[in-house]
Amino acid sequence: MSHVKATLADVRAIAAVNLMSANPMPLGLIGPVGIAKTQFLKNDFRAMYAEHLGLSVDQVGLIQERVANRDSAEIAGVALPMKDADGNVMTKFTKPPLIPRSKSPALSMA
Repeated sequence: MSHVKATLADVRAIAAVNLMSANPMPLGLIGPVGIAKTQFLKNDFRAMYAEHLGLSVDQVGLIQERVANRDSAEIAGVALPMKDADGNVMTKFTKPPLIPRSKSPALSMA
C-alpha cells in the first residue's frame, strides 16, 4: 500500500476503536500543512481520550513534539531481539522515550 487516505470521520472511528482496546496503540497523523491534524488532536481526540479515562477534558494534558527534531529510535523505540515462551526469536520495541510519563494522564502529539 503506497498510501492511505482517510477522512476525519474515518480517523475518529479508528481512534474510538483503538481506545476500546485493552492495549491501545500509538496513533499517528501524517499529511500536508493545514488539514487540521493538530486541531483534531487538540480538540476531538483529547475529548475522546478524556472520556475513555473517565476524566474531564481539562484534566488531560497535551504535549506537542516536532518529529523532525527527533531520530527514529526516539519515535519508534529500540528494536530488541527476544524469545517468546516457546523459544521463538521475535523483535520487541522498547517504549519510545518521546512519549513522556507523568503522574497525570497526558496525550503526546508528534
